[in-house]
Amino acid sequence: MSKQDQKSWALVRKLAPGISPEWAEEFVRELRLRGVSGEDVGSALAEVESHCAESGESVEETFGPAADYARSLQLPASSRQSTAAMMRVAVPQIVQLLGMFALIAAAVPLATGEPMSVTLGSTLTALLVALTILLLVWKTGPVLRVLAGRVWVSVVVSLGYFAAVVVLSAGLRQEVLTPSPWWGLGVGVVCLLIGTGAHLVRIRRSTDAEDVLTVPFEDQEEPGERRRQMRRAEVLPVVLIPAFAVLNFLVLFLLA
Repeated sequence: MSKQDQKSWALVRKLAPGISPEWAEEFVRELRLRGVSGEDVGSALAEVESHCAESGESVEETFGPAADYARSLQLPASSRQSTAAMMRVAVPQIVQLLGMFALIAAAVPLATGEPMSVTLGSTLTALLVALTILLLVWKTGPVLRVLAGRVWVSVVVSLGYFAAVVVLSAGLRQEVLTPSPWWGLGVGVVCLLIGTGAHLVRIRRSTDAEDVLTVPFEDQEEPGERRRQMRRAEVLPVVLIPAFAVLNFLVLFLLA
């Protein structure tokens, strides 16, 4: 379990200390996978704990399996899970990755003075990555439910995806385009700037960081700190992609 997961489940135990930690974790996980907002999740969790505290009954006896009870509540998904909201996340990410691929591909040709070689395999690989991002954003809950519930499925899917990328990249070497590496450099820089800028603007303007787990009557300083942590966690992967692209470009250019 990652440190982030440990912190998340420690928070769940803190917000609902009177019920089984395992039950509470499964309950929160199921609601989150269904796209329920942090406020609604916290309210439902608080109601469960309050009932158990008043009745003296165990949560398993009263509410049954956590996932079944979570589904029975039929809580609405957050507006942040709408298709439009998800596309605002996916499109800049795809643009960033396109810029990263273009910048890295231009490094060696720029150093040697040769044209870039855009192959059928690299084109299909980029398309596969873009489709994967769209799938993960569009069907986050179902995908995570399948992968988290079955470790062997995660391993098989990961290995299969890696194998597909290798086969496409190495097996389909037919050239589709041979542009000037300066075009690759320009496309890479522009896409990285646009994608990263769009991401940062979205994070600054959005209320996604407001969607943290809260319970009624909680001290507002604690949710505020969790919101700040969530914003920092959103920014980190956004800036890592251009940093990784620039670092790889410099290494390849200098070693060519």
